[in-house]
Amino acid sequence: MATTCKEQGVNPREWFVDVMGRMPYYGSRKMMKT
Repeated sequence: MATTCKEQGVNPREWFVDVMGRMPYYGSRKMMKT
């Protein structure tokens, strides 16, 4: 992942922190529909 981020000009640490911060919200829409 780090290499891919660097190739795309993305800071791997910032990307990881962003993704981890969003994880609790993934799937919550599906759970609310049922």
